[in-house]
Amino acid sequence: MPSKEDVPKGQRSRKKKAEEHSTIIDKKLMKGKGKAWNYVLQSWMAMVTVMMVLLVLDPVTEGIVVASMGASAFIVFAMPKQVTANPRNVVGGQTVGVLTGGLCYLLFIWEGFTCLLGSGSFGLIFAVGLSVGLSTFFMAATDTEHPPASGTAVGIVIAGWSWEVALFIILAASMLSFAKFMLKRWLVDLL
Repeated sequence: MPSKEDVPKGQRSRKKKAEEHSTIIDKKLMKGKGKAWNYVLQSWMAMVTVMMVLLVLDPVTEGIVVASMGASAFIVFAMPKQVTANPRNVVGGQTVGVLTGGLCYLLFIWEGFTCLLGSGSFGLIFAVGLSVGLSTFFMAATDTEHPPASGTAVGIVIAGWSWEVALFIILAASMLSFAKFMLKRWLVDLL
């Protein structure tokens, strides 16, 4: 059997990663006192917070936009210590997603754009791709990276722009950030 020094470093790390991912249940869930409780508690907090957001804001939005908020809730409650869960990133990133999605939607319905690319599926594909590219660029440029916000941009292009949708998304992101602030002493990174 080769010694540890004989095995190339890259192969050791691949083997270790394979062992870490060989079980269905996360090993961290089974380790330590209270860790399993954090999984249950934080999942419950995410559920209650999203339900409160949806009850308070009375969503008049399309499902694809609400799905983006669910992804934001996952980041806030499963990865609360990560940069993408910071209020600047959650609220700022979602704001960038709203603005870039709105811009690309307006571009898509603009008559000059439809004459150039057509109003069919290619025009929509172009507008959706552009919304992802622009939201990625502006989130990186403003240091507000929050991956679900690109989904928000896509959702707005597909579902359409309205002030109600924009307000819903920004208020929902603010409510998620406020909930994280209020519950932060109980939150740990689950990943």
